[in-house]
Parts: sequence; structure tokens; C-alpha cells
Amino acid sequence: MSAGLGLFLLGCLLALALFSGAGTSVVFADRAALRRHSRTGSDQAPTIERFLERPHYSWTTAMVGGRLAFVAAAGTSCAFLFCPDPSPTTAGAGLLAAAGILFFGRVLPELFFLPRSNQAVVGMAFALRVFFWPLSPLVLLVLLVDAAAQAALGRGRERSGWLTRDELKLLLTAPSARSSLGEEGRQMVDRIFEFSETTVEEAMIPLVEVDALEDSLTVGEAARKIAPSMYSRYPVYHDRIDNIVGALHTVDLMRASNPGEPVAGLVRPPHYVPFNKPLDELLFALQQENFSLAVVVDEYGGCIGIITREDIIEEIVGEIEDEHDEPETLWRRINERVFEANATLAIEELNDALDLDLPEGDYDTLAGFLLFLFRRVPRPGERIRYRDIIFTVTAADPRAIREVRIEIIRLRPEG
Repeated sequence: MSAGLGLFLLGCLLALALFSGAGTSVVFADRAALRRHSRTGSDQAPTIERFLERPHYSWTTAMVGGRLAFVAAAGTSCAFLFCPDPSPTTAGAGLLAAAGILFFGRVLPELFFLPRSNQAVVGMAFALRVFFWPLSPLVLLVLLVDAAAQAALGRGRERSGWLTRDELKLLLTAPSARSSLGEEGRQMVDRIFEFSETTVEEAMIPLVEVDALEDSLTVGEAARKIAPSMYSRYPVYHDRIDNIVGALHTVDLMRASNPGEPVAGLVRPPHYVPFNKPLDELLFALQQENFSLAVVVDEYGGCIGIITREDIIEEIVGEIEDEHDEPETLWRRINERVFEANATLAIEELNDALDLDLPEGDYDTLAGFLLFLFRRVPRPGERIRYRDIIFTVTAADPRAIREVRIEIIRLRPEG
């Protein structure tokens, strides 16, 4: 009997270690890292996706399995300690079993599984799915009792430890939460939730707004050209602005000893990214590959803009100003009904600032809206009316609208 009990006890201890380790891995796994890993298209991606959809099922399965293994191991330990024919051997086996329960149930998971939570949860996710089926009556009962208890306390799943993206968004966008966050906090929360859905194209700097250098310039010529702005990096192009061949770091330019040296020799290789790449994936790539400026290309391979690490961070925290940034006001009030605006002002910002209701469309800026209305590039002095607003082009060139005068014919009614 002792040999059979010994083998059974060993099996219980191994099961206890695996279930306890799986539970530890589920709790401490980095879900953001797992989500990124699943996007790589590896063979483990389906398993990771299923785990991320319902992690509380995995944790409850590990918890139920661990408790059953603990009870079985504890019962076997008692059988050794209180057997009808006790001996020093059985007593020692019982005490050793008690120590094994502590080691396999608490110490081993923290020593082995906790530092390797991400790897372990990927390996254990399939095993937990297999064990879910024989344990499903108990697992579902635990989940049902937990849900009923939370509902009786009026807490729903608040204390379950597993909040979906939508649940977290609902909590943070509730009136009580938003009032305590303040205006800047509310804006940051909104930007965080929009971040994973934002693409590179939405955050990039279009080529028409990029300060770039031609690769035929010398060090001295380039230094004189960047003196008014002094950014930390500049795209470098060959012949045409849409043919970007690399990036020039200002520090490399300052270290150059020969003013007549061509800047082409200082240019670092470019990093190209597609316009529809999610921003969170690009940020991860910037960190992994250690570059800070990327050239954005469209579906045909043409350069359409650039994006930097600062641009990505600004999508979360808002505009970042450094010692080289000048305060920029894209519109100003002339009187109660008349305003002047830079044509690059975003339509959304213009609507908010002047309480207008200009429609959204295949454009982002005031210039784009006016091009949509005119169906051509207007000349300075041309005007057009949209509802109760008259737009007058005050500055333009053959390629673009620069400045606009906005006159509201009648004030919008209050309320």
C-alpha cells in the first residue's frame, strides 16, 4: 500500500506544481507582449488569441485543478501519518509529503514560473484547455458562484481581475471618473484608447511640411540651411523630395571637420514603413531596432511623409514642446464674426475653436475643405460661401492655399 500511495502522492505533487505554475503564469503574463507575439503569425498565435479572449477561464481551471491536487496530496499525507500500522518510515513520508506540498504548491511556481510567465502561459494554455473539459462542471460552477456573488454585492465583475478593453473604457469614460481626471487626463485617456487603432498615416508629417536636405549639399551649406530650425534629424533626398535616401543627424553634421565635405557621406540608411501600419507596432519596432525616424511609403512605394518617435508619443501625451519649438497659433480672432486662420488648421480643431459644424470628408485641414469646395486651387482674393460662413483666400500659391479669412454672416444660435 505504501508504494502505491507514494506514486499517487508524487502524481498529486506534480499536478499541484503544474496547476499552481499555470495560475501564476496566467496572472503575471504580459498581455501586451503576448498580443504583439500573436501578430507575428507564429504557430502559437491561435493558442495565444484564445487565451487572451477568455483568460479568466484559464485561471479558474488552474485554480480548480490546483485545489483538487492539493486536497489529494494533503489526504495522502494524512494517510501516511495516521495509518493503522505507523512506523518511522510512514511518519517520515507523511512529513516529507507536507513539505512537498509547500514546495510544489508555493515555492516552485514563484521560482520557476513567475520569471518566465510569458513563455509558460503559451506552453500551458493548451494544457489548461485540455483540462478544462474534465474539470468543466467545477470550473463553470465556480464561475457561476463568483458571478452571483459579485452581482449580489452590486459589483458585477469588478473584482474578478479581468477587465476587457470595453469594460475599462466604460469605467474611465463614466462621468464620475472623467470629472476626477481633469481636462488633460480625459484627453490622454481618449488618446490611449485610440492609439492602438491609429495608423502611421494619421500621425505622420506630410512631405509638404517636412524640412529636408538635398544630398548634393556640403556640410557647410547644410549647416547654414538648418540653422533657423535646428531639429535633431533631417530627411535627405536625391533630386526630388519624394525620393528620400536617408536621415542626417544634426550631431553627425556638427562633428564633421570639413565644411566642403558632401553630406551624402554622413547620411544614415532610411527605415521605410507602410502608411497603414498600426502605431503601436511601429513604436515597438522603433524600440527593438533602435531608430528614431522612419519614412512613410504608400502602396505604390512612393514616399508620402516621415514619422519620428516624438510624433508617436505625442499621439498619447499630446503636443511635446522642446527648446526649438515656437508657440504656434493657427488662427486668431479679428472681431466677433471675423477670424483669420492658417490653411493647415485641422477641421476638427477649427470646429471646436469657433463652434462651427464643417463636415468631415476626404480631407483633414481647412485647405482640404476649401479645395473640395472650389474643386481647384483658388487664387488670393477669391471667396466662397458655405452655409452662413464666407471663406476668403488671403494667401496662396499655384500649389496650395496658405491663409484664409473666415467671416460668419450670422452668429450661431445659443443652445
